[in-house]
Amino acid sequence: MFLRHWLLSLSALFIFSFSSAQNKAAIYVVAHPDDWQLFMGNDAYSDIQDTSNRVIFILTTSGDATANRPKANLRLARSRERGVLNSVRFSADMKTVVDSACQTRHVTINGHDMLCYPYKHVRTYFLRLPDGCFSSGYMGQSLEYLHDGRIDRITALDSSTTYEGWHDLVHTIRAIMEKETAGYSNITLSYQDHDKTINLRDHPDHTFSGLAAAQAGATLPLLQHTGYLDYCIVDKPANIGAEDIAVKAAVFALADFGITEQGDGSSFNRAHLAFLTRTYSRKLPMVDSAGNPNFSNRITIYPNPASGSTVQIRYTLSAPEVIQLTLTDINGNSRWSNVNIPSLTGDNEYTIPLTGIAPGIYFVSLHTAAGTELVKLIRF
Repeated sequence: MFLRHWLLSLSALFIFSFSSAQNKAAIYVVAHPDDWQLFMGNDAYSDIQDTSNRVIFILTTSGDATANRPKANLRLARSRERGVLNSVRFSADMKTVVDSACQTRHVTINGHDMLCYPYKHVRTYFLRLPDGCFSSGYMGQSLEYLHDGRIDRITALDSSTTYEGWHDLVHTIRAIMEKETAGYSNITLSYQDHDKTINLRDHPDHTFSGLAAAQAGATLPLLQHTGYLDYCIVDKPANIGAEDIAVKAAVFALADFGITEQGDGSSFNRAHLAFLTRTYSRKLPMVDSAGNPNFSNRITIYPNPASGSTVQIRYTLSAPEVIQLTLTDINGNSRWSNVNIPSLTGDNEYTIPLTGIAPGIYFVSLHTAAGTELVKLIRF
């Protein structure tokens, strides 16, 4: 009898451990309330269908379209939030019964008040920042202007909080990620691709939400980054099947219904429907050594993240050698290189210039006779 109970306990422990190891935390960071539905809706829906997953949506802006208005368009912002909750509930209710007890609540993350909607295994965060309206929105504010330093702070549309600079916003998004992924080892991060040479003609809110997400996730372990294309996909061939099209149409229609049921105009039109037959994304380099043997624990960069004009790299050699250092962006483009650096046995230091290097995620390559090793660099 004892042996039987022991075997059953061992079996249950194995099953629990295996299941826990398979659990995934999937983070989606987007600008506007209909962006994840239009551009990554089929992938997000698929993540939600596995109820062992934790799925996190972080929406940076309200999509309020408050340009040249004396007052913030809070009515439209709230309507669009209702639309997001429609999409989430529809997706989460496919395999489990409706949970009528869930309600939106105010939470404080990194000292900032925001709305959170916990629905089953899905968490949706609304930062309620002003829509940039392709330049600047309410009170001359936008993510682009905050990033570029044209404004030094940005206030939520409902005046609930103010972010004191770009770093404050990035750190807050990172704090949400850390809170929601604690205990998970399989973590993915999806956002709008911030490379303007690839994601052509995109809305600045998309671009800088993607950049903020990439920077926020850069220091977290075990993240696979996926960048999604937005407006430019209308010029590409339809590339998803009928089931995925139906899923995207459903979650977008429900988001749109959140707007129309409040008396605002529908965006369920030809321009938006063209996005539903296409989903284009690319895997971006992981920013941790897990899964990539070329990342090195023997070389370090400081300060990292860096905001000044230089950083120091420290590396160790077993014999004197002339080495090469290269700085590349996440797309593999070389941004700086020095091919002739005399180095000594033991610890070495070298100053890498960052003048003219825009904020983002970069990799420093150390080329020696033994091979190439990489280390990540986050530039603020």
